[in-house]
Amino acid sequence: MKWNLRAVDWVAGVAMAGVVAAGGGLALGAFGNEGPPPVEPAVESDLEAGTVTSEDFEGETEEDDEALPEKEKEPKRRPGKKDQEQPEGTKIVGERPGGSPIVFPGDPVPPEPVAQPVEFVISSFNVLGSTHTANGSRSRFASGPVRARNVAPLLQRHGVEIVGFQELQNNQRAVFQSMAGDRYALFPGASMSERESVNSIAWDVTRWEAVDSRVVDIPYFGGNIRKMPIVRLQNRSNDAQIWVGNFHNPADAQGPAERWRDRATQIEIQLANDLIEADGIPVLFTGDFNEREEVFCSIVGSTPLESANGGTNDGGACRPPSPARIDWIFGSSVTWLSYLADESALVHRTTDHPMIVAHALLEPADGGAAQEAEDALGRTEEAQGE
Repeated sequence: MKWNLRAVDWVAGVAMAGVVAAGGGLALGAFGNEGPPPVEPAVESDLEAGTVTSEDFEGETEEDDEALPEKEKEPKRRPGKKDQEQPEGTKIVGERPGGSPIVFPGDPVPPEPVAQPVEFVISSFNVLGSTHTANGSRSRFASGPVRARNVAPLLQRHGVEIVGFQELQNNQRAVFQSMAGDRYALFPGASMSERESVNSIAWDVTRWEAVDSRVVDIPYFGGNIRKMPIVRLQNRSNDAQIWVGNFHNPADAQGPAERWRDRATQIEIQLANDLIEADGIPVLFTGDFNEREEVFCSIVGSTPLESANGGTNDGGACRPPSPARIDWIFGSSVTWLSYLADESALVHRTTDHPMIVAHALLEPADGGAAQEAEDALGRTEEAQGE
């Protein structure tokens, strides 16, 4: 079978016109009202120039341009920006001459969450051990387990997340844990003897996670060593970490104990400085230090710790807060927002100490680094402006 080349050209033209009409919405045909040109019969000169048969189309497709003359092949497009990776969330809707893409923003890419400062409440709470009121020895107080029923409600009243207990004896701890449920974890709690567990630290497990825990040797009555706890806690909201230490320095109840208190204070000062130097994270101390102005001036004057209830010790001029109590909360690298010595009726029925409560602001884990970077940038800009 032979094909007339002009007829083939006409058919191709009709097909192309149909495509154009479909894409552009043309109302008229490709040739107006005149119709296609008449098909002329093939002449010998055409055949002599070259014949086209069906065999010539076998295996040939529209994409196969090897058989076409070089000038009729589709030119190769240079790779442009459209071929490059675009930021996530963008949409490429076309291309400018030269390969530059036309890009419109797509769905916005959500920013990385930024850790925020968190506020928390910490307490120092001497609950008056059971042995101090056994057998009605102090008439205004109920037994230790009965008084311990007030501990969990008092923590709830103030929203306490971290508390350093003193004198929390085993039968009192059992009552507290039965009422608080799984809300608070304790160290050392039941993991050590009652001798050590009376000074347990408790923390709200929905807000904090313990990542390290240790004990430090502190001289007590007669210089006998008591192991007292320090716990490294990580905040579940912004991943910031803090060290919390809880202490009970000896009173004079069993003879003069000044030398042992002084020794205990020096150990606590060294501990604070060592932890800050090693880890660079906030250090907080709670406790019944059994001293007022003296322990304040020693700790604030020799460490970066500050008292939650104010006072200063700058250049050797010590100005303790007023009133100064024997129960303290100290801390470094936190902002103290409020302080309360709760001496309400419920506390008065529970213990012979006030419940010390402080509200603090804690920066995110990288807050210090971010501040250093900001300060460095400011110094650079100042230098460039000179």
